[in-house]
Amino acid sequence: MEGQKYIPFASLPDKAIVNNSLTYKAVSKTFSLASMKSAYFFSTNPVLLERVKYMHRADLNSLGIIANEAAYRNGGEYFTQLNEYIDGNQTFAEAYIKEKMPAVKSTKGEGTYLHWLDIKEVAAAVNAEQHAKDKGMKSDSHYMEEWFVKNAKVQLNPGGNYGTGGNGHMRMNLGTARPNIKKAIDNMAAAIKKI
Repeated sequence: MEGQKYIPFASLPDKAIVNNSLTYKAVSKTFSLASMKSAYFFSTNPVLLERVKYMHRADLNSLGIIANEAAYRNGGEYFTQLNEYIDGNQTFAEAYIKEKMPAVKSTKGEGTYLHWLDIKEVAAAVNAEQHAKDKGMKSDSHYMEEWFVKNAKVQLNPGGNYGTGGNGHMRMNLGTARPNIKKAIDNMAAAIKKI
């Protein structure tokens, strides 16, 4: 996003660390090419590469290779416009959440179309932790996923899927048109007001 700099792990100055790493890359999210299966990986460490190759099954297809190459060669303008739009979505979401849902905390993402929401206050208000236990759910955020679907018609990813630090959080996808984001936040705000 604007003001942020991407630093590839393999470009770090400590070669001992770099040589103990693998890098996985794909244009699948940026160019909506996930079904083309054209991700790739590399490393300066031949031992690690051999370990991955041993467990890896290549599943490439001709169309995926052509689409991947086309994205790299000709997708620069699209990529720039997409980043600008998503950066705008991040800025909009952060401000609009603050205005419409003061009980929900959010921070603008640094380099993705995903937005992290702190919903601890809302989860406490609906007793999410107890409901999650009663239903045998993995975490309070798993209950809140269900709660937002039922009460706001909005599907968010439970933070609990991303480790124990994710409890009390939700992940919101902002890779869409801004009016859709506004509607989702409006729906969530209306549901929260009914608590």
